[in-house]
This record gives sequence, structure tokens and C-alpha cells, in this order.
Amino acid sequence: MRDVLEGLKGLDTEAIVQRTKISHSNIVKMLGRDFGAFKKVQFFGFISILEREYRVDLHSLREEYLEASALEQPTSLHPEYFLGAPRKRSLGKLWGIALLFLVGLVVYMLLPQTPQTPHLVLPETEHPLIVKAKEQLEAARQQESLEENNTQYPEPIMPEKMEVQSGILEPETNATLQEEQAVAPIVTAAEKVMTPTPSNVEAELVLIPSRRLWLGIIDMDDGTKIQTVTQDPYEINATKRWRMVLGHGYVEVRINGETKTYQTPEKLWLAYENGRLDELDAETFRQQNGGKSW
Repeated sequence: MRDVLEGLKGLDTEAIVQRTKISHSNIVKMLGRDFGAFKKVQFFGFISILEREYRVDLHSLREEYLEASALEQPTSLHPEYFLGAPRKRSLGKLWGIALLFLVGLVVYMLLPQTPQTPHLVLPETEHPLIVKAKEQLEAARQQESLEENNTQYPEPIMPEKMEVQSGILEPETNATLQEEQAVAPIVTAAEKVMTPTPSNVEAELVLIPSRRLWLGIIDMDDGTKIQTVTQDPYEINATKRWRMVLGHGYVEVRINGETKTYQTPEKLWLAYENGRLDELDAETFRQQNGGKSW
């Protein structure tokens, strides 16, 4: 083995570096038997590369490394043996954080608890009030999605108790609802929109949403604004001029027996006049609505 190692020493170190891709400093340390400069995996890896590239047997050099490592191990002060100290400090910090968390949890459990809102506790079968609250939140989310270009839009008017049937809102009469109606006259406007078309008139305008839909309608003749939430077909007086904002575009529109289908998750702006339905962009809608987005 010494002859093999001496033969390698006789070669140009740079040539060995180019052939094995081992750094110059590591080649010098290996040939000089500086075993303390290498870890076992690293040293054995370099030995395997030399054996493969030069077709030599350096088994004895491996044994020398193991013997030298065994002699150095009891008194070795290699830095890796001190890596445990920072870890212990880190574990101490983690235990401290965990202890603080447990103390905070105990204090929280001992404090008087405020009543929880129904929608925070979900039983296996949801209470009707929870379902209605979720529907109201969904309608509010669709209304908020109408905000564009830093323009603030009015919050959707969603009474606490409201039934939606075939596009007609039937809120209960109470003081809170009366205040909300003063902001947006839903009932009066809805009655106006739902004016039935005489049987001898063929004009027809019906919105058929595929899922729950927030709908805002503007009467272009007198400026009346109506908003509602529905999942059922919603019939509109086809003899008037309308501008409409839909919270999403999963909807069919039936006009005089013909059906237009929209399939988009984005909000939809529509213009209806004289039996013609056109899709608008947000800017055009705003211009036709006196500079207002809704």
C-alpha cells in the first residue's frame, strides 16, 4: 500500500485534482496521512474516488484512518461534540414558550366566557338561523366584490329575518327592518320590478340563476334602485329600461322566448332596453349611471 501511496505522491498534484475533482488541499492532506482533517464519510469517499480513477487498492489506508480515529476519540475536542449545548438552550426556549402557552390557556379557561355566536359552533345538523346567517354573509361578500378603482359601494341590505321566494323579498315588520328599508326601498321597488306582464303582451325578461345571486337593478326612467338575493327565477318588467349588476355570472336570461347563457364567476353588468340585452363593462355602466358604480 505504501508503494501505491508513494506512486500517487509521485504524480503531479494538479493532475490528480483535475482527474478526481478533489480539492488540492484535501489531496495533500490525504497523501500526508492527516486523518484528523477528515470525517469518516468524507475520507472514505475520497479513497473510493482514488481507487476508481487509478485502479489501486487503498484498503490499508482505510484501516490506518480507523485506527487513528479510535486513538483520538477519547480525548478529542472536535467541535461537533459541543453542538449539543446550543440545542439544549433551544429546547429550553421551546419548553419556556410551551409553559407560557399552557399558563395562558389555563387563565383563559378560568376567565368568564362571553356567549358564543351560533355560527361558531357547528352541530352535525346546522340550525336554520346558522344557515340564514351564512346566506347573509355570502350576499355581503358578493356586494363587496363590486368595489373597483377605490370606489366605495353601499353595504348590501340584508335584514336579520328575510325570506327569498321567486325573487320577491318578504321581510318581517320590525323597527330594525323599517330603518333598513329607509336606506333602500326593497319592498316597494321589488313590487315595481315584479309587475306582471299582461297576457296579450309578448315582452318577457326573466333572470334564472344557477346558484344564490345578489342582484342590483336600476330603473333608468325614474332612477329607482332595487337590490335582492335570490336563487329562483326572477321576472322583471320587460317594458322598462334597466341597468343591472349581478354578483356573479352563472345565470341565464330569457328574453321573449330566447335564452342567453352566461358562465363566469365575475360580476356582470347588463343593460336592457326595448327587448335588447347588452353586456357592459364597469366603466360604461358607471357612465350610464351618472358616474356611480351602483
